[in-house]
Amino acid sequence: APGFAPNWIWLSPEGRHVLFTASMGQVGRGEPDKAPLHLFHRELDAPALPLGEFLEAGRVSRPWPGLPQTVGVRSVSVAPGARGSAPFTAAWEATLDPAQGAGNADIFWTSLPAANAPRSLRATIQAALPSATAPGHSLLGAKPLDNAGAWLAIESSAHLAGEVPSPFRQIYLQAVGKPGATLVSAAPDGTPGDGPSFAPLLSANGNAVVFQSWASNLAPGDSNTNTADLFLHDRIAGTIELVNAGLPQAP
Repeated sequence: APGFAPNWIWLSPEGRHVLFTASMGQVGRGEPDKAPLHLFHRELDAPALPLGEFLEAGRVSRPWPGLPQTVGVRSVSVAPGARGSAPFTAAWEATLDPAQGAGNADIFWTSLPAANAPRSLRATIQAALPSATAPGHSLLGAKPLDNAGAWLAIESSAHLAGEVPSPFRQIYLQAVGKPGATLVSAAPDGTPGDGPSFAPLLSANGNAVVFQSWASNLAPGDSNTNTADLFLHDRIAGTIELVNAGLPQAP
């Protein structure tokens, strides 16, 4: 389309797949510049589609039956696959249509090239916890996917693991393609952190999560309560370590 300029773009390691975010107007439908963004996928060596078909078939974030309806993509992360080639996993954060109820953001993920509808964090958690209320605000971590696209690190205020409700945002690990989430920012007795946790980064193999937290009950040695600390969660061992232990801390 004339003047096309995507807002975000990703090229797969083997150079065959492109993901990008753009408004429908940027791709060719004349929407205003501030129109909501959508996520598109294009396989570069596949036959080109007419614009109308591409706007539907190539739009990964299009409305899917049975999924919460969204009004715009906000951020995207991609796992390039175990060997740097398709299929690869894409996850994105999206603003929900206000009619969806509590919470104004949800997270979606899918395997590309897409053969099936994406999965929704909200729908996945409600399937695992039928008695749970609709999840609230959920955000992707700073580096939310491992290289294989098997795990997703999430920052959320929505009690995704069915834990005792907490007023603070917590960190979770969601196994891609499976129901249920694991609370990462948990004290040794399993209770949620007693302060907000944020900015999780997932290791390449998905076995470790580093995150920041104001909580004081996550690990021994955390004596300060008026500043955030850095924590390391070992997914295999199920432990949390205070990374900045022994370093000068604010009183």
